Amino acid sequence: MKIFVLDFDHDKEKIYIYGRDENGKKVRIEYDQPFYVYLILKDEKYLEDIKNKLKDEKYVKNFEILKKNYIGKEYTVIKVYLNQDDYDKIKNFADKLKEEGKIIGKKEGDIGIIKKFQIDNDIYPLHTYDFELELIKKGDNIDYYKLKKNNGIVENKYKLKVISFDIETASNKSIISPEKAYIYIISIYDGEKYYSIYWGGEANDGIKVNNELELLKKFNEIVKSLDPDVIVGYNSNNFDLYFLYEKAKRLGFNFDFGWDGKGIIYTKKREEDKKYRIVGIQNVDLYDIVTTIFAPQLNSETYSLDEVAMEILGEGKLDMNLDKMSDIIYNKKDFNYLIEYNRKDVELTYKLYKHFEGILLELARLVGITLYELSGSTYGILVENYLIKRTKEFNEIIPNRPDLNEVDKRKRVTYTGAIVLEPKPGLYKNIAVFDFRSLYPSIIIRYNISPDTLKCEHEECMKDKINIETSLGKSEVWFCKKKKGFISTVLEKVFEERANLKKTLKGLDKNSEEYKIIDSRQTALKYIINSTYGYLGFPNSRWYCLECAASVTALGRKHILEVKDFIEKSGYKILYGDTDSIFVIVDNKENALNLLNKINSILPKPLEMEFEDYYISGIFVEKRSGEGGARKKYALLSENKNIKLRGFEVVRRDWSEIAGEVQENVIKLALEGKIKEINDYLSEVIKNIRYHVYPKEKFILREQLRKDPSEYEVKAPHIIAAKKYKERGYDVRKGFIVEYIIVKGGEKISDKVRILDEVKDNEYDPEYYIYKQVLPAIEPILKALNISIENIGKVQKDILSFFKNG
Repeated sequence: MKIFVLDFDHDKEKIYIYGRDENGKKVRIEYDQPFYVYLILKDEKYLEDIKNKLKDEKYVKNFEILKKNYIGKEYTVIKVYLNQDDYDKIKNFADKLKEEGKIIGKKEGDIGIIKKFQIDNDIYPLHTYDFELELIKKGDNIDYYKLKKNNGIVENKYKLKVISFDIETASNKSIISPEKAYIYIISIYDGEKYYSIYWGGEANDGIKVNNELELLKKFNEIVKSLDPDVIVGYNSNNFDLYFLYEKAKRLGFNFDFGWDGKGIIYTKKREEDKKYRIVGIQNVDLYDIVTTIFAPQLNSETYSLDEVAMEILGEGKLDMNLDKMSDIIYNKKDFNYLIEYNRKDVELTYKLYKHFEGILLELARLVGITLYELSGSTYGILVENYLIKRTKEFNEIIPNRPDLNEVDKRKRVTYTGAIVLEPKPGLYKNIAVFDFRSLYPSIIIRYNISPDTLKCEHEECMKDKINIETSLGKSEVWFCKKKKGFISTVLEKVFEERANLKKTLKGLDKNSEEYKIIDSRQTALKYIINSTYGYLGFPNSRWYCLECAASVTALGRKHILEVKDFIEKSGYKILYGDTDSIFVIVDNKENALNLLNKINSILPKPLEMEFEDYYISGIFVEKRSGEGGARKKYALLSENKNIKLRGFEVVRRDWSEIAGEVQENVIKLALEGKIKEINDYLSEVIKNIRYHVYPKEKFILREQLRKDPSEYEVKAPHIIAAKKYKERGYDVRKGFIVEYIIVKGGEKISDKVRILDEVKDNEYDPEYYIYKQVLPAIEPILKALNISIENIGKVQKDILSFFKNG
């Protein structure tokens, strides 16, 4: 029977697979999965002794002798089968053997029973499998089977059923919490139809109920009737699901839309980072995914639904604030606009999910996790799951996860990172930018860098030593050339697979479904490729290897310097270099491409530089300390007039819009060679600020709370603003984005802090924004142009003479 696998659960050693058959009907498939641990023998001479001892241990169900690989060596291991409940017994048994020097250790005891099942049986989420099943019983909504055999993956034709949801809450006590506030509206959207449930007011559309308990019951009923595979929210773990879970508990109601007859299950009990699970239905919190997976590719400042939707979809939320919502609910009682507002939120959430769905599915399939597990996963978690999934084909034993003491110890040791070729501040013309294509992954593959190839015993391999530097001092390491490493081999296979997919893409129609699937797949592979180096140096990782991570950066520095020397010997001037990029002054694009070909001819494969772009001008500024040029802080103007910004305040949330806008315009004028116009532009802006020409929205300052407001001792402006928000009923906690404006009057800056609804357009403090925001934002740029801030508003006569040509 062909089954699309959606989710897994377990009761001790009994595994439950949740999926859909070819007709879309729910199925639950049982399988008795053995729990086991590996004992790695130090020497085979201890085998008989340990076998005899295991036979005396009543909790041991069975054991077998195997040959397995562990960190570069093949060992004789004993695979011990037991109940999970008896884990402490085998742990004590293994600890004693280790003390006696008979085993290296006990492994894979911390691999969960579901993950063991997935590895042993090659069954992972979001694939369609051909299963041989034994029927247990048929039900109206779900059929029950036992798994007899897995015949492997077959073509997937199943399309996920997705719904999005969003709640609206308010409290007349000005505290937005499940204890004090009520849920007045819940909207659900399935891509075609809205289901809006409400109480406490009147509306022309939607499903009216009498109270909050009826609201929850109706929500439960609709979700069950829609029978989704995925339920999507935006910040739903920390808000919508949190409210629903707590409300149901307080009202004595049990949701039962999960496939196991249960509803929302609280799985992560951290106040600032909650997580909820629904068995069978994938709970996807898009906010978690956006902030952990997609943030590096986005320009959003706050990652709010409004900002992310505007950037990706070109449309945002409807206008609403806490006061307006309270007025509708407690005074006007006309819910028409509120329902429209709520529906827009669920529509945006649904559309965003659909925008990301392809890559999310391919990423989850690639690393072998559910969409629920993917929601909130870091890149490190993705790499680790991928490596765990690949261990079976390499006959590898999975290393144990480090304990807290080990993680703490690892955190205290650092290593030298990338090299920086410092820029000289100024304005330059004709800049070619070359990037190494996946520098660190290429180095891992080229030099066979992996924990299991480190410091092998071959004299021949020892000849090519790498000098590394850590906080413990300098040392020499080498990597085996005779035997391929686990991580370097896996990475090489990923590289090859992605290269083949990219070749396939060239022959496909970009609008075709096949193109979209393959493009999502190669993007998922790219995430793994680019995250593996970081994983090696991540203190919480199972395959942690400080020497490996330090060797990668050491070789990165070596090759950057080789390229630098080659470029300079070829008669070109290097303007800047950082990690895997080099900026070179080249008189035209053709010569830049010729230079690139020559560079690649001296690099060992698979190391290769790519042509990032050719820029007609660029600005580099000095460090804040005033000592030399700043790294990762520049602006470039391409031939097609696009501006590339790195490190400037315009891309940071803690500067006002006016500061960012002025900075961007000054950069644009400078890059376009309109130096004389800068003075006139700035004079006009300063005059407009002083005369309150601009609306207050341009003067909003934003800051994210790094901890709870009560934990801050210093009364910084954003902490004062945070307390004002808390008094207004906002859920202010770690991660909250505080928005405030500095107004006129008051002796101290803390006296001048106001949140947005306390400020009128003409109340912001012009002098503060001129001297603490606008001028500091442009000072480094003006300095690079040799324009003195003191001369702003005065005539500049010979600025053009400072335009540097390199």
